[in-house]
Amino acid sequence: MNAQDSELRAGNSVAGTLSSEDVISFVFEAKEDFFVRGHVDQITVDVVVRILAPSGDLVGEYDNPARGPEPFQFITEEAGTYRIEVSPFEKAEGNYEVVLLNLEPEATDPKGKVNQRMAAFSGEASPGAAISVWRDGKTVYAKTFGMGKPHLWSAIRRRYPNQYRLYVKAVHSIRHHVVG
Repeated sequence: MNAQDSELRAGNSVAGTLSSEDVISFVFEAKEDFFVRGHVDQITVDVVVRILAPSGDLVGEYDNPARGPEPFQFITEEAGTYRIEVSPFEKAEGNYEVVLLNLEPEATDPKGKVNQRMAAFSGEASPGAAISVWRDGKTVYAKTFGMGKPHLWSAIRRRYPNQYRLYVKAVHSIRHHVVG
């Protein structure tokens, strides 16, 4: 860990301010085959997030729209110290907050794998999804996430009637294609 690195722990957040030339580093320890999920909240600055493995190899670079969360998630391939680098997009300046949400062993069963990978879509303010896992022609796990939950469909239908019809058609088409 360098003198300028800040340590991150799962469930904690660190807020800061970026100047135009800054690259701020955050580190955390992880074992091999760990599920890592978090985001950088772009409060008043558009950021670019780079994640480096203990070997120095690039795990991923994330640069989405200018405000709101800049999400990241991945499965570790090696044990050691991982580095999250936060820098401003196009020399901008402003406030951000780094949040490490999950740092846990990768799930080994279908239910756990789906729940880990879909964790970002589990809130009612997130896009929806419906996931089914089949083995030998039988459903072994099925779950809806976010706005994909049936109890929210009536609200979606009232607010976005045309999109709802397209969504229902797409769901029926996919279901028929995969199941029927």
